[in-house]
Amino acid sequence: MKSKIITRVLILMLLFAFASAYLPSTASPEIITWLTFWTSPEEVWYWGNVTAAYEALTGVEITMIPVEFDDLKGIIGDWRVPQPDMIYIDAMWVPEFANWKVEVLAIPPDDVQADVKANWTEVTQDGSTWKGFVWGYPGELMSWALVYNRKLFEDEIALRGATTPEGILLTKVLAKLEADVPLAWGELTDVAILLTKWDTTVSPPRITQRGFVPFVEGMTKEEMHQFLSMLWSNGGELLDFLAPEAKFNGTEGKEVMQLYYDLGYVHKVYDPQELVRWPPPPPYWWDGLNHIAMMILPQWMTYIRQDMGPNFTHLGVAPIPIGPSGTESVSVTYNYLNVVTQKAEDEGKAEAAWEFLKWINEPKPAGYIDDIPKHDGTSIMGDFLISECVLPSRISDQADPRLLEDFWKRGFIEIGETYGRSDEYFIKSEQVEYEIGLMFEKVTLAGANPTTTIDDAAAKVNAILPMPGDINLDGPVDIYDAVLLVHGIDATPGSPNWNRGRSDINNDHVVDILDVTILSTNYGKTGDP
Repeated sequence: MKSKIITRVLILMLLFAFASAYLPSTASPEIITWLTFWTSPEEVWYWGNVTAAYEALTGVEITMIPVEFDDLKGIIGDWRVPQPDMIYIDAMWVPEFANWKVEVLAIPPDDVQADVKANWTEVTQDGSTWKGFVWGYPGELMSWALVYNRKLFEDEIALRGATTPEGILLTKVLAKLEADVPLAWGELTDVAILLTKWDTTVSPPRITQRGFVPFVEGMTKEEMHQFLSMLWSNGGELLDFLAPEAKFNGTEGKEVMQLYYDLGYVHKVYDPQELVRWPPPPPYWWDGLNHIAMMILPQWMTYIRQDMGPNFTHLGVAPIPIGPSGTESVSVTYNYLNVVTQKAEDEGKAEAAWEFLKWINEPKPAGYIDDIPKHDGTSIMGDFLISECVLPSRISDQADPRLLEDFWKRGFIEIGETYGRSDEYFIKSEQVEYEIGLMFEKVTLAGANPTTTIDDAAAKVNAILPMPGDINLDGPVDIYDAVLLVHGIDATPGSPNWNRGRSDINNDHVVDILDVTILSTNYGKTGDP
C-alpha cells in the first residue's frame, strides 16, 4: 500500500500541474479535466488510449487526474482546490455534493437522464437518483449474495449418509442453493452447525471448518451493506426518513445481530452446555473458502479466486436468506457514477463533458480502439469495468460473454436483477454507515451483546441525523430554514430551488404546504434565534 505522505505529495503535484486547466480566465474550452480513483499503471494506460482516441476524433482534450480513493472525497469537498470538470464518485456522496449549499454537481441535461433511464438497470437508476434527478452516468455495480462451497456440503453428505436425517437436510438445502432459492434462517443455522468441524485432539478444541462466517474486513461500508441485506431480507428498515430516526434496532435488526452472534462468535456445537468462543483468525478466508461453507459476500471479493485456485469452481452464488420476520430476499446494491461539476457548467464546458461521458458509455464495435472494447456491443466504460473484475451497470454491457460465461459474475448479476434494492443515500450517510459498521464489528468480533450494542448504535445515529426542516444543514431548525423553505414554496421538479437541499422534506418531489407543516412542527425546538 502506498504511503499516505507519498500519495498526498503526488496529489498536490498533479493538482499543481493541471491548475491552469481549472482557472476560468485561462482554461481552454477544448480541455476537460476528469478526476478519478484509477491510479494503477494499467488503468492509466487504458484511459490514456481512450482519451487520445477521443482527442483525435473530436479535438477535445481529456486530462485525467488519478488520485487514491481515500483522498478523492476530501479533494472534491476542499474549496481551496479548484474543481475538475468531471468526477467519478461513489453515488453515496451525491446528497452532500448536489445540495444548494455546496453546488459541486451540475444537473444532467434531459437527454442524459433519458439515456440512463432507457439503457441502465432499474436498480442502478435508483442508486443514481436524488431528489428526482439522475445525477450522471452509472459505472460499476455491486451486489451481495450468499456464497457457498458445494464440495463441503457434498463431503458432509457422503460422510453422514444421504439417507440419514442430517444427510437429507444437507441435500435439501444444497438443492435450494443450486436452484437459487433463498434459504430460511432456520435452514442456514442448521446446516452451519452441521458443517462446523472441531479438532478435539488439542486442548482447548479448535475449529477446523466453519459453517458460516461473517464478512468483516474493517470497511464499515461493506459491514453495513451486509447487515442491511439481512435486515431488509428480514422485513426491517434502516431509517424513518421523515422523522428522521433509526429503525434498524427494531425486532428485525436485533434478530439479524442475534443470528450473527450465534453463528459468528459463539457456537454451541462442540459442547451444547457451554458457549465456545472463536473469534475468526485474520484473515479468516486465509485460503479462500476452502474451509468455510457459507459467507455473505460482495461481488468484488474476486481475490478469493486466486487464493482458492482450481477449488474456486466449488463455489456457488445464491440469494440472501430470508429471516423469520421477512417475506422476500433482498440484496443491497450500490454503484459509482460519472458526474459533471457546476464549475464546468459555469465555464461553458458542461456540454463537452457530457458528450465525452456519453461517448464512453455507448455500445462500440469490437476492436474500436486497439481492442478496446474487446466484445462487439460493449461500451468503453463497460469493457474497462469488466477488465477490473467488477460489474458494469449498463444493460447491454451485462451481455458481454466475459460476464455470462463466468459463474461468479453471472450469479451476482442475476442476484442484483432479481433481488436488488439500491442503498438509500442521504445527508450524513457515511456517519450512519460508520456507526452501523462499528456495531457489526463489536458483535461479530468482540462478542458484544447484540441487543444493547444495536440500541447504542441507534442512539448515536439519532444524535447525528439532521432534523426535519433543517434545510441548510447547520444543526438547528430555525428562521434561516424558514426563509429557504418559503423561497422554494410551490417549486416543481426541475426548478432551481427544488433540488438544492432539503426543502422537499417529505420527499414527495414537490415543495408545498406539507413541507411547511413538518417545519412548523419542529421549528423552535433547538437553536431558535
